[in-house]
Amino acid sequence: MNNRRKEYSTGKQTVFGIRAKMLTVFGLIFVVIFINIQFFEIYDIPFLGHKGKYSQYKDDAFRNLNNIADLKKERLSRWLVERRGNARLFSENNVVLPYIAEILSLSDGIKANEENAWSELKGNQSYQDLLQAMLLMKKAYGSYNNMWVINVNTGQVIASTRARDLGTDVSSYDFFSDVVQSEGHELIDLYNTPFSNESKLYISCTICLDGNSNISSAVFIMEINSDDFLLPLLHTGKGLGETGEVVLVNRDSLILAPLKFPLKSGEYTKPLECKISAKPAVLASGGKEGFVQS
Repeated sequence: MNNRRKEYSTGKQTVFGIRAKMLTVFGLIFVVIFINIQFFEIYDIPFLGHKGKYSQYKDDAFRNLNNIADLKKERLSRWLVERRGNARLFSENNVVLPYIAEILSLSDGIKANEENAWSELKGNQSYQDLLQAMLLMKKAYGSYNNMWVINVNTGQVIASTRARDLGTDVSSYDFFSDVVQSEGHELIDLYNTPFSNESKLYISCTICLDGNSNISSAVFIMEINSDDFLLPLLHTGKGLGETGEVVLVNRDSLILAPLKFPLKSGEYTKPLECKISAKPAVLASGGKEGFVQS
């Protein structure tokens, strides 16, 4: 009797042992299958063209970035076209051109340090009429800090909405020489100038008085605060998260606005003083568009 009970007990333990092993094996198989399903649901399946959630989220992020970039570009393009149109309208205005021609003639030969001569020029009726036209334009649009008319041959400011700038020699500064040398006779760029300790946006247009568009007699320049057009470009709300930021660079890969985060050295950047060597910035400075992962 005891032997039969032992055999029955041993057989029962064997059955339970096999069941436990089978349950363990099937459980492991189920876990492996479940993990694989979750893995392929999140990541891609090679060679089948299936995109997982990770790729979908990444595509959505790129699509959102592209939409943000397109909107910013369109807004900036429209804004720049309007500002360029303002400069061209003034430079080709038949009402103000005779004033500029007379002031060029009267200021010819006046040195930068001859304050009395420049003071006399301010009292000239043509100068007053030109100044009123510039002030009216400045008031009408509200975007411009200052405006100047500069003699191409001498580089001297012959008319300005800011009195102390009159007679200043700017011939050695890029914001003047670049537009004089440009083929399009128009230029929009950020510069550090003798008029300001900060980088400003300058919209420049050459003035032709003799009817020949290839010969410039003067340059009309308008100054705008950088923040007036940069801050709207930098603002993205929550579109880039807490760590993302918009980096604006010019054709030389120099930043146009301070970065949100400091450099590795702990220093904060200043516009036109820090050059970005990252691949996206280099491609952007060359006029390339699209996505780059780096």
